[in-house]
Amino acid sequence: MKRLLLLFLIFLLFSCKSGHYNDGRYKAEIIDPNTFLSHTEILTIDGNVIYDDKYTLTGELAEKLKVPCVQYPERIEFTQASGVTKIMTVENDGSLKLSEDIIFSKLAPGDSGIPERIKEKPLIKIEGDKIIMYPTQR
Repeated sequence: MKRLLLLFLIFLLFSCKSGHYNDGRYKAEIIDPNTFLSHTEILTIDGNVIYDDKYTLTGELAEKLKVPCVQYPERIEFTQASGVTKIMTVENDGSLKLSEDIIFSKLAPGDSGIPERIKEKPLIKIEGDKIIMYPTQR
């Protein structure tokens, strides 16, 4: 019985250490080809889980996902909600390539990668009969 427990503990020790090849935070600016809208995605990879945070152009958090994955030294495999398995390959510079258009760059240890929130201002203001035009925001 002691041998079985010892073997189980050794197995558990080695299985927990594997699969952390590409842990860290990654960021990409993604443009939807159908609507041409852009958003920022930040991936936090921790073992066999990917935390995917999506931010709008104004810097607001739009969506948070938790996706199980399997890490290998040269790639990360994960399955989307639709059941399709995707593969991100690890590039020489440490970035993750999902497709030719989507490449996640590795962030520095202290960098959150979260885009700054933009405060929107009104373009016009109506005061009685007067219309006041504000200059453009950009």
